[in-house]
Amino acid sequence: MHPDLRTDIERLARTHGAEMVEIAETREGIEVTVDGDPLPSLDTLGVVTEEISALVEGEQAVTVTTPGLDAPLTRPYHFARNRGHLITATIDGEPGTYRIAALAADNSAINLVEGKGKKAHVITVELARIESATVEIEFSAVPAAEQALVDRDFESVPNNRTREDNK
Repeated sequence: MHPDLRTDIERLARTHGAEMVEIAETREGIEVTVDGDPLPSLDTLGVVTEEISALVEGEQAVTVTTPGLDAPLTRPYHFARNRGHLITATIDGEPGTYRIAALAADNSAINLVEGKGKKAHVITVELARIESATVEIEFSAVPAAEQALVDRDFESVPNNRTREDNK
């Protein structure tokens, strides 16, 4: 793949309010993954696909997608988009399971629900301390006690505990 093509695709994605996350050559052609806040619409994906196709030489197929459910959460908007979802995360080297609650207005920290059901409580974690996080697929409804914590604003959670308070 020509280096200029990568640059051109990155620029093209930005003009449509998206960012290029990944580009890969496949046997069929080129696969591009784009993301953004908000998540690019199907209409946007269609336009970006057409414009990339015009850049690509020959008969290569162009596929433009968004990250799947198994994609790692790496940006503040990934966490905001998945509010209420269960995640597996490593924080300060310790793996755990949490439910995403509110994100701070400045995107520096997040409230996570730790524990299950009536034992659930909120901890506040700086996003920079989350080493990895992925969404867990759930097939049951969120317990009411956890949902009540998820629904609260970042600043309104009483007695927020930091991760250090729980050690």
